[in-house]
Formats: sequence, structure tokens, C-alpha cells
Amino acid sequence: MDQPQPSPRSTVVNWMPHLFILGLLSMSLVTMCMVIRPLIPVLMMGAALSALTYPVTAGPINLLLERRLPKLQARTRRQISAFATMGVFALMLIIPLIILIWTVTGNISLSQDMVVGMLNKNLGQIDTFLDQMNSKLDRIQELIPALEIDPAWIKAYVGEVLEDVLNLQPALMGFLLKGSGSIVVQILICGLAMIFFYAEGGTISRAVLRTTPLNDGEVDDLTHTFQNVVLRLLCDTIGVSTIKGVALGTIVGLFLDVPIIFLVIIASFICLLPLVGDTLIWLPGATILYQDDRWFSAALLVIFCQLAIRLSNKASKRLGQKLHEHNAITSFFIFMSVIGGMLSLGMKGLVLGPMAVILVMVLGQYWRSYYKQA
Repeated sequence: MDQPQPSPRSTVVNWMPHLFILGLLSMSLVTMCMVIRPLIPVLMMGAALSALTYPVTAGPINLLLERRLPKLQARTRRQISAFATMGVFALMLIIPLIILIWTVTGNISLSQDMVVGMLNKNLGQIDTFLDQMNSKLDRIQELIPALEIDPAWIKAYVGEVLEDVLNLQPALMGFLLKGSGSIVVQILICGLAMIFFYAEGGTISRAVLRTTPLNDGEVDDLTHTFQNVVLRLLCDTIGVSTIKGVALGTIVGLFLDVPIIFLVIIASFICLLPLVGDTLIWLPGATILYQDDRWFSAALLVIFCQLAIRLSNKASKRLGQKLHEHNAITSFFIFMSVIGGMLSLGMKGLVLGPMAVILVMVLGQYWRSYYKQA
């Protein structure tokens, strides 16, 4: 027996409540996007940084707290690990700054006076520090022209950052009232976002994944795969470039008698380039020594640098065997994502670019294997 066809009126009556609810939800989402639109880049940066660094920072701290304080609530442990991680990051920023000031001044007492003067917002001390830093950079640029350092731009950028740090409260109020803030304010808000994502990001991601067809075991497997891929990325790119940068910058700085801290920072960034990055550090130094008829020193520089490169690559390969296996295509796209991210987003692309590739790679491979089994 044929079922009677619903009339248009009954269809409208049945769907009207649903359309009304969906309309309210759509308008609410549009309003929320309008409100948080100025903060979307900062929030994306905080989410990407927290996801990339969680396996080596807040994650291990949370596990340590779980072993030592098993009676502590899980949410409290996550919050403590989040604040502890941001404290570690603060030390990682402050310690190199102190080393940089000491390297520029060359004297502990002068370094103390300069730090006190900066904290007291003494513009003369800031200008003195910038001028001394520029003289060191000019020396490096003179010895290694291939590095293409622009001391004037660095002085202007560092001076602007220091001024923003010393005038943080007015800059923060300007951001809240006008919506436009300096890089220091954006870093501060990004840090607050990272604390939230460290503490609640895992809960949010699991809640989202539970709306998919995956069961709890598959969600855990996907999370574990993501963490292994991130660890492999940190090992193959950031970790290796940092180790190479420290080693090569120290060796070249000692042989050429130039400030080591500057070469370490520059070398760590340049070593992100695969294949040719480390060569751009040791080759100019060896060429300078050879041109000065210091052949033996040039040979020693090359030998020490090659040993440092081989040891860092060997350590990376040994550690990488325990993590997710990267193929040549993945490594190529991660490198391209770094370049493309920097071209489209500036320095933020160093984080957001690789993060986009990791998400596509992990989710694409996992969903492919999931539906292949089905």
C-alpha cells in the first residue's frame, strides 16, 4: 500500500524548528568569528607551537607528575605541566639574551650595568648595546660576506623589540583598545594560548575525534602516530639544525676569533636548509683561513666541521629509527612547507608550514589505512 505523500505545508512545519536552530547556530558562529578574527593568526600559532612541542615538553612533564603525584587530579597535572613548560620556554629566551649581552660587552660588570639600565628604561644603555652589537655583526659580515647580514636592519629590529619589552604595559593596552599590537604583545598572547592548549588541547582533540567513526583504541593509535611524526620532525630538522648550528658556529667562531653566540644563532637558522645549509657555514670560514695562508688551520676547520656534521647525522639517524619513518617525499614537502610558509606568512610560516604538512600526512595516511581495512 502506497504511503501518502507529505504536503508542502507539513514539510515546512516539520523542518522549521530545525532550520531555526541551524540559523541561530550559523549566526552565532559568524558572530564568534568576527570577534576572534584579529586573534586567529595568534591562536593558530599557539595551537601549532603547542602541538609541535608537546611531545618533548608538557607531555614528559605531565608523565613525570603522574608518576610522582598519582593522587593529583589529571586536570591539575595538565595545568601544572603547562605553566612549567612556559617557564622552561622563558628560561630558553632569557639565558641566550644574557649570553648575548655578556658577549657584546665582554665584561660581567658592564653586562650587569647594561641589564639594570635596560630595566630602568635607560635609552642610552639600549643605544650603547645596539651599537656594540652592530660592531660585532659588522666584523662577522666583513669576515664572512656570504652570510649576507644586514646589521642596520638587525639593529632596528632588536631595538624595536627591546623598546616593546620595556613598554609592555602601554603596548598591551594599545592592543586591547586599538586591536593592533607589537610582536612582543603577540608573543605574550600566543604564550597564554599555548598554556591553554597544553592543558586542554588533548581533551579537545579527543572530543573531536570521538565524533568520527574511530573507537578509543584507534583514537589513541592516531594520537601516538601524530606524536611520533612530530618527534621525527623535531629530530630531523629542528634538532639536527640546532646541534649543527651550535657545533659549527662554535668551531668557526673559535677559528676566526668572532663572537660565537652570533654565529651559533645564524648557523642554527641556516642549517635548516637541507644539503647546503651546513656548507654555507664552514666553507666561507675555511676559505678565509686559506686566503690568509693559514692552510693548516683551514684543514683543521674542515675536519672538525665534517666530524660534527657526521656525528649529528649519525645521532639523528639512530634516534629516528625508533620513531615514525619518513620517506623522501615527506622530507621534501616539509622543506617546501618551511619555504612556502615563510614566503606567505613570514616567520610564522616556520611553524605553520610544517604543521600543515604533518596534519595532511598523518590524517591522510591514517584515514587511507582505516577505509582500506573497512
